[in-house]
Amino acid sequence: MGLNSNRSERLDNIWTKCDSALRHLLVFLVKKHRVDEVYDSKVKAQNWEKLIIEFNEMTEGMVGMPKAQIIRKWHNWKQYNKQRSKSHPFIDFGNISHEEILQKCQALMQQAQNDPALAAYLLKGGNEPQSSVSEDVKKTDINTSGGARENGEEAGVQEIGQEDIRMPGNERLKRLRDRDFLVRRTGISAASLSIKKLEHEIALESLSYEQERWKIRLENNQLFQQKVQRQSELADLKLERAKTELALKKHECLSLGLSV
Repeated sequence: MGLNSNRSERLDNIWTKCDSALRHLLVFLVKKHRVDEVYDSKVKAQNWEKLIIEFNEMTEGMVGMPKAQIIRKWHNWKQYNKQRSKSHPFIDFGNISHEEILQKCQALMQQAQNDPALAAYLLKGGNEPQSSVSEDVKKTDINTSGGARENGEEAGVQEIGQEDIRMPGNERLKRLRDRDFLVRRTGISAASLSIKKLEHEIALESLSYEQERWKIRLENNQLFQQKVQRQSELADLKLERAKTELALKKHECLSLGLSV
């Protein structure tokens, strides 16, 4: 099928392209790197890094998705299925072999090589500029309003979908969503955390800030106390010196027969 007949499909969901090649790839890599089996934040972040590297290798660098977008996709996907009492993505896609994944990815890459517009679309991670797709988006709204909802995790507030493409004012927001913010405490991507966990991390960060602030205030007070103590000791030394000098003067006067 040509570009025009497939463009609306690509706009709705890059993950279903070529028999859901990228979905199968993501499920396979999440299983392989045991991302959901690890609870230690640092280890989980390391596993995600390995997954992203292999994702790019198996797609031959032709799919330009930021790490945050891939992580967000996985969490949105699971959340979407859970909210609608659907089965977990692992169950949906079953056990797929490495060879099958390679075949699917190669088929997608081959299709992209024969379709420059698709190749450019994949390279942008599924985000096309408004000027080139506005008419197709309108047609998509009329003809496939239900289709996009079947893959609702793609249309979530954290995904870049049709609404973002239609609204020029969201360009800045789209760029912000593609950035990868790391949690300072663990180094893990903020995009991989749920809202509740992110709020927890923010609370911990705020508490750490307060603890650090009070620690600095305590250290400053201790330094001030030491300063006052040193000043008092110095004053005592000056007083002792003055007393000694006075005693010497008295002794000198007495030795000269002078009355004091």
